Amino acid sequence: MSSSASHHNSVDQLEQFQQNVWPVHHLADPWFLWPSNSTVHMVVNNVYERDGVGNFVIALYKLLRQHEIPCQLYAEGYESYLESLVNPLDRLAKIVKPSDIIFVHFSIYLPNLDKIAALTCQKIICYYGITPPDLLSTFDQNLANQCQWGYDQGPLVRHFQKLAAISNASAKVVNSFLDAPRSVAIIPPVLNLHKWENIASEPTTLPPYRRRFLYVGRVVPHKKIDDLIRLYSAYHALDPNSCLLVTGFNDFGNYKVMLEALLEEQPRSARERIYFLGPVSDGQLKFLYQNVDAFWIMSEHEGFCIPLVEAMAFELPIFAFAQSAVRETLGESGLVFYQKDMQKLACRVYQVLSEDSQRRQLVMAQTQQFKQLVKDSDGRAIWRLFESCLGQIYASSI
Repeated sequence: MSSSASHHNSVDQLEQFQQNVWPVHHLADPWFLWPSNSTVHMVVNNVYERDGVGNFVIALYKLLRQHEIPCQLYAEGYESYLESLVNPLDRLAKIVKPSDIIFVHFSIYLPNLDKIAALTCQKIICYYGITPPDLLSTFDQNLANQCQWGYDQGPLVRHFQKLAAISNASAKVVNSFLDAPRSVAIIPPVLNLHKWENIASEPTTLPPYRRRFLYVGRVVPHKKIDDLIRLYSAYHALDPNSCLLVTGFNDFGNYKVMLEALLEEQPRSARERIYFLGPVSDGQLKFLYQNVDAFWIMSEHEGFCIPLVEAMAFELPIFAFAQSAVRETLGESGLVFYQKDMQKLACRVYQVLSEDSQRRQLVMAQTQQFKQLVKDSDGRAIWRLFESCLGQIYASSI
C-alpha cells in the first residue's frame, strides 16, 4: 500500500472511530455537571483494538466525549489511525493542571509511572492484573521482565488518591502493594455489553461437525491453550463428530512452536479437528458465538475475562478452569473445575451437552449473572470515581 493510500485509510478509520459512538441509553448519565476547567488525562501503555485494556480505554474515551467532557489520551503504542488523538507519555507533566484528573490504566510496566505518581492533581489508578512472570519466562523472557517490573512499580499506587481494580481478585493485589488496606473501587472493564445488538453477523465457513467448541482470546502461555488441546483430545474420543475453534493471534514465538509439537502428539483424528482461526472481526466473532455449542477456557491468569461475558450474552454453556477472576466473573454460574483431569472433564462436558435439562440449567444461571454484570457495568462506578475527585478539587479550592 502506498503512503498516500495508507494516509487516506487512517483518516477514514479515524472518522469512523469518531462517528462510531454506541447508544448511551444503556448507560447511566452523570448526575453532576462537569466543570469546564477540568480535563481527564487517560494514561495507558497501548491503545489497540481487540485488546481488553485498549477496548475499555477506547470505550471510556467515547463515553466522556459523548458527555462533552474534555479528555486526552497518552500511550506508547496505538492504532495508526489514532495518531492525532494520542499524546506521548512524557507530555502529561507539561500540560496537566491542578483542576485536572489523571486516570492511569495499569496492566504492565508503565514508563514514567513514578513521575505521574508525583504529580499533585487528583489521580486515579485502575489495576487490571499483571500476568505472573513465571507463566511467561519459559517462552518470552523480555515480556516476563516487563511484568516483573510492573509488579515492582506496584507500591507507587499509594500516591494515587483513588484506587480502582477490574475485579475483587485484582483489588486484593492492589492492597498487597500497600502498608495498610485502602478502599478499592471495582470497575468491570466493559461499558457496552449490548454492543452485539449493533454488530452485523458476518457468516464464515465453519467445519461441518455436529458439535463445535470455542475459545476466544490471545494464544499466549498463561491462557493455557495447550490444556485446551489436551481437553479436546480427550473429548474427541467420546464424540468424534466435533471440533475446537481457537480465535486470536497465534504468533507468540516459542509457545506457538510448543503448541505445534503438542498437536503432533495427539491422535491424527483429533488434531485435524482443532482449528486456529487467527484474529477475527466483530462480525465474524458474532457469527462464531451464534454457531458453536459451548465456550471453553483453561486460563491460569485473568483480571476479569471479557469473553466469558460475551459467551453469557450468547447463551453458550461455559466450562472454565476455576481461576479466581474467572470464578468472580461467572459468579455461581457456568461449570468451573479446580483440577485439570481431562478425561473426567471431557465426560462431564459430554454429559451436560447431551442432556437438555442440564444445559438449560447452566445457561439460566449464566443469564442471571449476565444481568447482574450489565447492572454493574452501567457506568455509575466510573461516575462515582470522577465525582469523588471533583469533590476533592473543589474542597481544596475554598
